[in-house]
Amino acid sequence: MKIIQLYIPRLMKLALISLFILSVPIQSYGRDVSFSWTANSEPSLIGYKLYYKEGSSSAPPYNGTGLVEGSAPILIDGDATTYKVTGLSAEKTYHFVLTAYGDNDVESDYSAIATVFSNPSPTIIKISTQ
Repeated sequence: MKIIQLYIPRLMKLALISLFILSVPIQSYGRDVSFSWTANSEPSLIGYKLYYKEGSSSAPPYNGTGLVEGSAPILIDGDATTYKVTGLSAEKTYHFVLTAYGDNDVESDYSAIATVFSNPSPTIIKISTQ
């Protein structure tokens, strides 16, 4: 139990430091979205889990289904520092969070939420008649 307690704070720190890029809101209108983060040097790191959901609410649970890569969470190898998600619908809004996990499936807290917006509707700025 002491070993697990030592890794939890490190993994939480990892989620806060190495996922800096996810702390900035992402606005994308394409069907593919790429994520990147700083590599973790934690020796117990096994990988990352990318959770997602669709809809207007960004609150948990992140139990999305339907992407080409599979249902949430998507497992990502610990050596990875980038990941591309494909098959997003242009009409839907998606919310993503990333966690780091280590031995015995000890998992960090969620990163900041990255939201990928659906295609926006056109906005009428001015109408003129002649």
